[in-house]
Amino acid sequence: MVRLVSTGVLGLDILLGGGMIRGSTAVIIGPVDIFKTHIAQQYILEGLKANEGCLYVSSLDVKEKVKEQFTYRFKFDIEPLISSGLLELLEMEIPDDSSLKVNKFGNHFESLRSIIAKIGDCNKCRVVINNLLHFFYLTDDAAKIVQGLAWLDAFRQRRGAESVLLYVMDTGGTSRMYEEVVKSLCDYVFEVERAANVVGKLKVSKAPTIHSIEWHELFFTENGVDLAVVM
Repeated sequence: MVRLVSTGVLGLDILLGGGMIRGSTAVIIGPVDIFKTHIAQQYILEGLKANEGCLYVSSLDVKEKVKEQFTYRFKFDIEPLISSGLLELLEMEIPDDSSLKVNKFGNHFESLRSIIAKIGDCNKCRVVINNLLHFFYLTDDAAKIVQGLAWLDAFRQRRGAESVLLYVMDTGGTSRMYEEVVKSLCDYVFEVERAANVVGKLKVSKAPTIHSIEWHELFFTENGVDLAVVM
């Protein structure tokens, strides 16, 4: 029997027939400020409420800010779950100056390699990397990032990984070619875009099951972001 993992977004679960398949990889991709981080954190929150181990890797915010975001957005204190080991927060430092980019596995790229290796060995049920675009800032050779992600995908498949890995990626900061390669490495692709008079729109542009390819409106509820789906 295929085991599914809820996305934490009811409307998206409906579109996917119940959620994402265990062991799969997904990306939510689109412009800045279309609630990609919000949805990713909602996905982690769903796991924590089900007592599932989670790993959250952030290149956007320091740990304290991530804690504040969960409290502000969901009225949920993650500190006790960090202390218990159910949730692990990893903070990836990104150099501010583009001149600090390092080629050929220099110091900054080594930190990225260590994170990729940690995810490969991770036994958590849910893993989020936010924001994948920043990985490309660590080196002038973007192909090395793609190679690392391809290695991670192959490694997870060989190990029969049970976790669902969700990437968050802003568009427009790297070559469109690399954005498409990232999509090709994922089992699920969730695209978001701005829309007039609404929070935003989302569509499932790739999934291993039959799915709608229509754009659906994002909206807020008391539990977070949801997706308008006509049954």
